[in-house]
Amino acid sequence: MEYLADIERLFADPRNQYVTWNGGYDLPRVKNQIEVRGVNHDAMLAWHVLNSALEKKLGFVAPFYAKDARLWKH
Repeated sequence: MEYLADIERLFADPRNQYVTWNGGYDLPRVKNQIEVRGVNHDAMLAWHVLNSALEKKLGFVAPFYAKDARLWKH
């Protein structure tokens, strides 16, 4: 709750751009709680365009980009 005011301020600015993963699922749920303006870039869709033969699940894609991260999905 201590960060909610900052999060609301960031999402309310129409000049901001943000990246989601599967935003079609998450954004409606976020919009039910706070105002969301600005431009959304869905990284899952971009991944699918570039790698259409591979899975789109975040647990599959994350190790390609976060090589030093611990196993966070399991």
